[in-house]
Amino acid sequence: MATIKVYRNGSLSLAEHSEEVQQVWSQYDDFKPAERSGRLDSLYASPSLFGVTRWVKGNHLVSGHNPDADLTNYEITVSNPEQVFVYSIASYDSSCRSAGVKEDAARKYWDSGIALADWDAKASEFGLDATEWEVLLPVEAIKSSKVVSDNRILGAVKDEFEKDQLKAALQRRKRMM
Repeated sequence: MATIKVYRNGSLSLAEHSEEVQQVWSQYDDFKPAERSGRLDSLYASPSLFGVTRWVKGNHLVSGHNPDADLTNYEITVSNPEQVFVYSIASYDSSCRSAGVKEDAARKYWDSGIALADWDAKASEFGLDATEWEVLLPVEAIKSSKVVSDNRILGAVKDEFEKDQLKAALQRRKRMM
């Protein structure tokens, strides 16, 4: 099997979330297939370097008030890509618009899952945009990781306007540290 890598902006440890977030994710996890990792016990990553650039920009803007937030960019080699899944962010977002977790919406999210081992072929076949998908990565699936430089992150963005916005967010963050 080929080596499969994903990209993450943030710590490689599970984060602590508010009680409200934990409750919602726990409800989501009640409907997940038994063999998959849930939202509560996973890190969020992108299946592509370009895909993580939007997370980098967003996290830098949102976390601007917290200079202690770990916003390191990582390239992660996954140890068992056939057991790690990529899910539609839109499917999750649309299900969060109603009060409480609805079983049909949660199941639609889990049904959108594509095994990471199959991601490249499916993304190519169906024209899937990596910025619209998230990898739920269990910590134990991390085989290795390395830091990705800001220059490499910027190099993944082809649109000059987007690149300028991302560069500005990265620079603001550096000034705060």
